[in-house]
Amino acid sequence: MTVIQLILEILIIILALIIIVAVALQKSKSEGITGVTANSESDNYFGKGKELGNDAKLAKITKICVVLFVIISVILTILFAMDSAAKADSETTTSAINAIVNTL
Repeated sequence: MTVIQLILEILIIILALIIIVAVALQKSKSEGITGVTANSESDNYFGKGKELGNDAKLAKITKICVVLFVIISVILTILFAMDSAAKADSETTTSAINAIVNTL
């Protein structure tokens, strides 16, 4: 495992945690029956705008982290596939050399 793979794996874990927290902090789009009957303090002009701003920031953070997560996942998949192919070639070469030596 190379240093780059290790760094990317740690970055994947951090991004996953950020995505979990950002999604958990976002307000639900459907409030159900309580949204119709209950009046909260945030229903005034200034409170609602502030909440919408925070939700918009969290949504933007979530989108950016998900895109980075997918890109890094694809890169890691390619790196691991290349490592597996290199190991398989090495093992094939070693077994071929051993077979030649045993026949002599």
